[in-house]
Amino acid sequence: MIAGLMLWLLAPVLWAATPLMTRFAPDLDVYPQYFSVARSADGLLYVGAIDAVLRFDGVRWESFALPRPGAVRVLLRDGQGRLWFGATDSFGRIERQPDGGERLVDVSGAFAADVGALGYDDIWDAVEHDGHVYFRALRWLFEVDGDGRRVHAWNAPNRLGGITVHAGELVVNWRGEGLKRRVGDDFVMLPGGAAFAEQPAFTLLSLDARRLLVHDETPRLVVLEDGKPRELISDGDTRHFHEGRLLDARHAAFAGDDGVLRVVDTGSGALRRIELGTTFQNGLAVDADGALLVADDIGISRLPWPVVWNVYGEAEGVRGSVHDLQLVEGRLHLQTAVGGLVAPWRDGGAQGRFVADGDYDGEAWSLLADGDTSLRADSYGLQQVGPVQRRIGPDDFYPRVLRRSRFDPARAWVGTEAGFGLLQREADGWRLVARHTDLHTRVMSLVETAPGEVWLGSDDRGLVRVRLADDPAQPPQIDRFEAALGVGERDSVVVSELDGTLFASARSGLFRWDGTRFVADSLGGLTALLSAQETLRLRDGVAGVAWAFSFRNVYRRDAARHWQRVDAVDRGNGAIEALTALPDGDVLVGSNGRLLHYDAAAGSAPARVPALRLSAVRLQPRDGAATALALDQAAQLAYGAGSLTFRLGLADLARTTPAQFRARVLGLDAGWNDWSPRAEFAYAQIPPGDYRFEAQARSSGGQEFSAPAFAFRVVPRWYQRGDLQLLGALALLLLLAFLLSLGLRARIRRLDARNRQLDALVRERTGELEQANVQLRDLAERDGLTGVANRRRFDAFLAASLVAAAQTRRPVAVLLADVDHFKAYNDANGHLAGDNVLRCVAAALLRSVRDDTLVARFGGEEFCLVVPQCDLAAAAELGRRLCVVVAESCGVTISVGAAATVPEATDAVERLLARADEALYRAKREGRNRVALDPV
Repeated sequence: MIAGLMLWLLAPVLWAATPLMTRFAPDLDVYPQYFSVARSADGLLYVGAIDAVLRFDGVRWESFALPRPGAVRVLLRDGQGRLWFGATDSFGRIERQPDGGERLVDVSGAFAADVGALGYDDIWDAVEHDGHVYFRALRWLFEVDGDGRRVHAWNAPNRLGGITVHAGELVVNWRGEGLKRRVGDDFVMLPGGAAFAEQPAFTLLSLDARRLLVHDETPRLVVLEDGKPRELISDGDTRHFHEGRLLDARHAAFAGDDGVLRVVDTGSGALRRIELGTTFQNGLAVDADGALLVADDIGISRLPWPVVWNVYGEAEGVRGSVHDLQLVEGRLHLQTAVGGLVAPWRDGGAQGRFVADGDYDGEAWSLLADGDTSLRADSYGLQQVGPVQRRIGPDDFYPRVLRRSRFDPARAWVGTEAGFGLLQREADGWRLVARHTDLHTRVMSLVETAPGEVWLGSDDRGLVRVRLADDPAQPPQIDRFEAALGVGERDSVVVSELDGTLFASARSGLFRWDGTRFVADSLGGLTALLSAQETLRLRDGVAGVAWAFSFRNVYRRDAARHWQRVDAVDRGNGAIEALTALPDGDVLVGSNGRLLHYDAAAGSAPARVPALRLSAVRLQPRDGAATALALDQAAQLAYGAGSLTFRLGLADLARTTPAQFRARVLGLDAGWNDWSPRAEFAYAQIPPGDYRFEAQARSSGGQEFSAPAFAFRVVPRWYQRGDLQLLGALALLLLLAFLLSLGLRARIRRLDARNRQLDALVRERTGELEQANVQLRDLAERDGLTGVANRRRFDAFLAASLVAAAQTRRPVAVLLADVDHFKAYNDANGHLAGDNVLRCVAAALLRSVRDDTLVARFGGEEFCLVVPQCDLAAAAELGRRLCVVVAESCGVTISVGAAATVPEATDAVERLLARADEALYRAKREGRNRVALDPV
């Protein structure tokens, strides 16, 4: 009992993180109050609402009206997979119809003689026992068989409480008497049940054949074991308990009237609070895979059980994209877009909020721990953090990855935006001894395989092997391997190590280094789980477990070396940037503003594989209402009867990101249509013939599913019959052959002459059109004075660059350059001289930028540059270089304003231009002939 109390007291500290859950809210025009929840055998989600039962197939919500108005407080799936409902003044079965719809069959009429004119009001609970279903009202208990036929009814003038099946017997709380078990058609006192006579027992949960968990009106939670009650919890939490469900042999979950779900350890009494919102939680259900479904006034929450994944977010102090994770001497260090964050970490969780790790609040990329001193890679350079804090190396180094050498602990490798560097630890700290940033390679992964030999994986320049010279500052030996991987020089390649073996991942596949060359490797079936062009990072775990991750998926290899996709983690949790395996087997995953924690001790929750289903096929005639076709048999339609609409559903409740769908009609379509979130496909004017509708779905993680095909036939009209059409075709052919034989030679001569004339005319006109199009395009997109792009070309190029940057998550920079004192120059030297200066400035700008950079005249003496894959620091360096080049070449100076972004919103164009324009004005105000940066 003391140990249980200690666990309860520590629970708020140990369980600070929030379980990773999904949530679904009906989008129907119904009153937003939901009382009960259940899932069918084929995975559809059913929700009890007011006056209706709602159904969700993973794509759309549907509503099915009750036989009589009222609240659906009970939904039950029995052992045969049948669904039952209990509502106000009605209860019965939910029957799936051949067309995919539902019919609610009310069986309560069989008990009309029992209840009389007073009725029974609401059904509050239902259980299944020995193939029969028992519905509990306030003062009545009704028993029906598996077909819904009346079996028995009991009346309790003092009202009924909780109901359950315990030790193979039906147990009911008879208020004023206690807990009773059914014997024949009567109920007799359960041993120890009289202890609950004065206080009604709302919830009864059978723990095993000897123990019954009881929540009564005291309020308290009691274990009735072998007829003896033992109080488990009696505190402020139990007064919020509503409905309860067993999660496993040791844990029970209780819905709360305060928006807090409470999970109780039925052995120790330890309690975990999980905040789902602030509204009343009305109903609970345990899914086939053990997950808990919670219905409240907003919608349905799905809590996987056991809780394997927890999440730390803004409430716990985690902010910004998490680039790097490291556990160092009991402290978890995060390197994020808002700097370093740190929190104590022990006993499988954070012991408090994450707080800033030092004074630096810029972007932090990587950390190298070295005793009481650490190295941090920030946006511009390296920081030594510890008792002595100082900058290491230049401020234009742009480090992104830090890795200590496995062969020489006094050395560390640095991957940068443009290459790599080497650090050496000396008596007074770390020193940069080699900088090779002339490779123009953005290094985001690296693996050292021998002393002085490192493999560099880049985002934009493929794969490079580097072998240092004896003097590391001298140019190294560089070997490139793009051809071996089947990718281009500008493609992304990730390099990592697993089980002591080097692997390279590219859009062309996964490759293993065998010591002399790269060979394709499925890695024990991992590649079969990947979506097209998905690139991976690999991580060793503990005890044979391994991990792999891309920006959208996480994969786990168990000790038996079997790979599985982790469905709990998908793009709905943000882009995945980091994954670290801890010594105790736990795993941490960093994404956009979130830290996900995999609890190895919790075990693995079984994954329920969703099924793609054909929800409905509807025939819409030209006039009149649409009709639903039966789904369990082939359809036969008359030609011209109307258009067909196919609706698909994929009840994947483990993911928040919508799936994509595609379909085809064999015999009609040439192939599959494109993947799309649209799950509805319509076909009109289908010609006579036999067809099969086929559909596929793809989850956000790339897993694909197929639906059973639907066969249908379109019957031709009489004149469309094949035999009559054949006779008519033969007669027509004979007639045509006769007519053709009369005029064939003359026609051939005329056609030959005409064709020669047309060929000559087409060649002449095509050449003229091509030349005109080139001239028009050039005139439309080029500034007539300077020869650079005009504003129209600039707008199109910037919009396209921001779209590409949003997809790749790489920055785009915009620089606005304005010729200083240009009006005065014009006034002093004349407009012709001013025009020459503008031409000179434009030419200088063009000479000074990369091929992928657009230079455009923005208006008057103002120019604008769009620089893809360029952060703010690089934009500043470019702006300074442009100021020097223009001053030396043209005899005038320019002021430059720069801004950069990784776009998120649709108004990114206007905001980015406004920020660059503000920076330009600041450069003017601060004295001109300089660069000013957007402070954001």
